[in-house]
Amino acid sequence: MGEDRCRVGKGNGSQILAGLRNTILNLFRLNEVKNVAAEIRKTMYYSGNYKYYLGLH
Repeated sequence: MGEDRCRVGKGNGSQILAGLRNTILNLFRLNEVKNVAAEIRKTMYYSGNYKYYLGLH
């Protein structure tokens, strides 16, 4: 998810990003995603996919 390139280092930024990452991974687990890496790429390219995971479809 690009954590190695991230330059967030002030305040609580790194903790917030870690929390977002964990939330995304847990949403994938709840939706029984088999290939997390492929799903991340697909969601990055098709930004409307997040609605499915949030139950807004």
